[in-house]
Amino acid sequence: MKFSLLSLFFHYETALGKIQLNMTNIYKSLTVAQKLTLT
Repeated sequence: MKFSLLSLFFHYETALGKIQLNMTNIYKSLTVAQKLTLT
């Protein structure tokens, strides 16, 4: 029980990390797009 809970938490953390990385990439590309449209 304890092991499965720990592995579940680990998978959740990894997924959360991937989501945060994706969000950062989206934000970066959005700011770049805004700069391109402004100039």
